[in-house]
Amino acid sequence: MRIERRSALILLATLLIGALFGALITGALEQRRISRVAEMRERGFVMHLERIIQPKDEAQREAIRAVLEVAAQRNQEIMRGAREQIGYQFRQTKEELFPLLDEEQRQRLESAAGGFRRGGFRGPPGPSGRRGPGPGRRPHGERPPGEPSDTTGGL
Repeated sequence: MRIERRSALILLATLLIGALFGALITGALEQRRISRVAEMRERGFVMHLERIIQPKDEAQREAIRAVLEVAAQRNQEIMRGAREQIGYQFRQTKEELFPLLDEEQRQRLESAAGGFRRGGFRGPPGPSGRRGPGPGRRPHGERPPGEPSDTTGGL
């Protein structure tokens, strides 16, 4: 019995250590991915505007790039502040809504709010398990403002 208990403890300790390492590695990889996305946004802004401007020579390109990189950094700071304000506003709205909702509605709101905390509020999961239409997509039948309705019957 003593050997079985010892084996079980070793197995459990190994499992816990593996889970801890897995969580740490996942967190580090996620942080790295987030940093890369932010860097890509900044570089994408600079590259996009450089393409539009089409600098005449390398000296002009370097001068333009210096201005654009500062602007990109400012844009990131503005976006970070805006996300914080939106998060604060959403928490306040939830506090105002909760007294008006029944338990099932509160749970649905909390479930949908998980997507908001991860970077974008996309509504509750649909039949496929995805949350709402996703970035850049509209629910079936909705059209962007100003776009005429489909009168061709899908042709």
